[in-house]
Amino acid sequence: MRGNGTILVYVNGVRYHKVTDSSIAVGQPGFGGYGFIQGGWSNMTSLRLGPLDRIAPAAVSSTGFAVTALANNVDIQWTPTADDTNGTGVYSYNVYRNGVFIGETPPPLFADAAVSPATGYTHAVEVVDLHGNASSQYSFNVTTAPAGSIEPRRTGVRSEGSYWGGGGEQIDMRSGNLNFTLGLVRAQGRGGWGVPLGLSYNSQNWRKDVATWRFGRDVGYGFGWRLMAGAITPIHSNLLTVHHYVFTDATGAEYRLDINTSGVWTSSQGAYVSYVEATNRLYFNNGSFWVMGALSGGTEDDAGSRYPTRIQDSNGNYVDIRYMTGLNAAYSNSSARISQVEDVRASTGGATYTFTYNSDPITHITGISNSINKAETYSFTYTVASTLSAPFAGSGTFGTAQMLQIVTQTGPSLSHTFEYIVNGAGELTKVTLPFQGELRWTHSEFTFAGNRAVREVTQRQLVKQNGATPWTYSISHPSGDTAYSTRSQATLDDPSGTGQRVWYFTTAAGFTQGLVWKFEQKHMPGAVVKRRQEYTWVQDGAGRPYIGTVLATADPGQTYQKQSKTEQTLDVYGNVTQRKEYAYGNLSTPARTFNNTYLNSSTYLNGFVRNRLSTAQVTNGSQTATLATITYDTHYGDALPTTPEQWTAPASVRGIANRVVTPATTRDYRYDQTGTLKVVMDELGRYVETTNSQAKDYAVPAAVTPNGDTSMQETYTWNAFLGLTQDAAPNGAVSTITYDASARPQSVTSPHGAVSTYAYTNSPPTVTVTTSLRWVKTTMDGLGRTIKVERGYNGGGGGTKSTVDTEYEPCACSPFGKVKRVSLLTR
Repeated sequence: MRGNGTILVYVNGVRYHKVTDSSIAVGQPGFGGYGFIQGGWSNMTSLRLGPLDRIAPAAVSSTGFAVTALANNVDIQWTPTADDTNGTGVYSYNVYRNGVFIGETPPPLFADAAVSPATGYTHAVEVVDLHGNASSQYSFNVTTAPAGSIEPRRTGVRSEGSYWGGGGEQIDMRSGNLNFTLGLVRAQGRGGWGVPLGLSYNSQNWRKDVATWRFGRDVGYGFGWRLMAGAITPIHSNLLTVHHYVFTDATGAEYRLDINTSGVWTSSQGAYVSYVEATNRLYFNNGSFWVMGALSGGTEDDAGSRYPTRIQDSNGNYVDIRYMTGLNAAYSNSSARISQVEDVRASTGGATYTFTYNSDPITHITGISNSINKAETYSFTYTVASTLSAPFAGSGTFGTAQMLQIVTQTGPSLSHTFEYIVNGAGELTKVTLPFQGELRWTHSEFTFAGNRAVREVTQRQLVKQNGATPWTYSISHPSGDTAYSTRSQATLDDPSGTGQRVWYFTTAAGFTQGLVWKFEQKHMPGAVVKRRQEYTWVQDGAGRPYIGTVLATADPGQTYQKQSKTEQTLDVYGNVTQRKEYAYGNLSTPARTFNNTYLNSSTYLNGFVRNRLSTAQVTNGSQTATLATITYDTHYGDALPTTPEQWTAPASVRGIANRVVTPATTRDYRYDQTGTLKVVMDELGRYVETTNSQAKDYAVPAAVTPNGDTSMQETYTWNAFLGLTQDAAPNGAVSTITYDASARPQSVTSPHGAVSTYAYTNSPPTVTVTTSLRWVKTTMDGLGRTIKVERGYNGGGGGTKSTVDTEYEPCACSPFGKVKRVSLLTR
């Protein structure tokens, strides 16, 4: 109760009631509730008593604001604020528009959907603590986008986007964003299932309209970098009202989940996911799901976002992910910083991968180790903290930041080194690859309609090995794109001057705005079009866009041009239900039509198992053939003698195929309780049985036996990271493999007794395989491509006996170029 007679009532940290009654003069200490049964107060688990907090929190910082101002919606994000040292804690944030209160939000995220296009507004945010004290307001100006426009900034690698790049690089040809992804570890399940985790960077960390907005964050991996499987972020329009969710995938691509069907949120964009807010689970249409059990809080840059603590497939196999405690947070699993990953290879309750962090103000990852002797061990270094400046002239500074500088795979001592633009904006300009090849980028500013400026990649360079001359690829656009909210065209010229690629994007308002409608490959000089593809986009039943028709033309405009066409129809789960293929010379009557059906009973649909093919047929118009008929889940298979690690009994439906009938064969399948294949039987009763390894928690086979004949049995042995170490064939022939400290093959013994040993060097990058006295040495360039193969032997008169050299040249057809010539065998 505040001194002014205001009573604030919280239940589990959520304010449910506020009342002011100045007539209460005195009272008794204690607590209770109306309608409690006798002793009912004992069900309360915690009570906080203390002095009245009269000190307001500090105002939010101006340096952490990010605003996405669409035509009819303004999404606002800011860096959260901590209460004063002796305070009761920050409770929520009040948001104002033009001086009028419009809503309250617990996380530092808010959606204002009551705005008009191309209109200027003044918004303000104030911080409120648990005792109702409000900070001073921070005000900022926002101008909404023109009617019918889209956001020009776009990060990540989206399903409906157009990209070009290689070696971890993907350049968005529409928005100019650079995405660079570096894979680090892969948590493993059963049956080949797994969860890859890697660092991902996006260059479009800034946008400018009436003000400059910083979208780039540092959540423990350096400014602009993230390491995650994905995230869910609620955008509130009031205290207990979510306006929409944002699903962010591992690349940083963001999809709005804005369709709410009884608490299940889905997207009208290109993401086929469903978020069930009551259980905090994110479902995919293959029946797998993420338990979003980590909630970033405190003063984390991404406070309010949820991350998966369990990733589980439809058979009950799962991977657990644990997170560090957030800055100024009071609970575990409260940041984006992964602390441990546990998969099927770990001991009970243990960790397969462990992540360590330093003591920086924002703690940064410094190392990854593992318990399985895998090569996935890393160290990380950063630049010193320096002033963070926007890349736009006159935009000012935004506090300080640290940049990820080096990632080293410690076993083989191979590093990625990162360099950034010198103006302090954190734009990635150079990556030196492990074998000293390089990727370089130049970023430039462009202003779209509505005075909305972003940064985009306009030049990309490739250095194939240390000391080589860079290959320069230029990316250009029409200057008239200032009239649009998206690029209308992107042209990529290769360094040789002989190749060009051009993407064309729709600029008119509507669901196709910003989507590619034509792509051309041209021969230079003269820009002669050699191949053209034209796309027609349609929408599924939920409004998601997909390509309905592709018209391909070879040598367009020539008398000998040829055209073919394909059409497809997708259902609301992204399944192809029909595909038509038209032959050259006849674009009106399909040569073949493929029709597919999928499991669609309510049991499967409600269980999010929505992509299982049931029948596949093809017709040429007069004849129809059934390509496959598949039945599911009539027999799960056999139980296991012990309960395996990283497995729990799944729902009643799994979507396991137990019979597949094709025109040629019938195959029956049986599985163990984890969904791992055990028996395959054909229509004649012949079968192969797999005995999965109990010592490896049934994640790999221990033996394969045909038709129950143990004399024909083949057995396998595996190491801690599930690398094959021995293969014993039924005729007594045994092959063995050993690995070095970096989990690379060290020696291979063939069934005939021949031993091949492997040796590696980093500078120059080589692999030498020696068998008896004979050897083969492969040398690679800075991009890991073979440039020389030498063969020889070490006996009398030994030495190099033959050499084959390979040279490469640039082309627009491939981000790393193409083979130019290969030498004849020489001595």
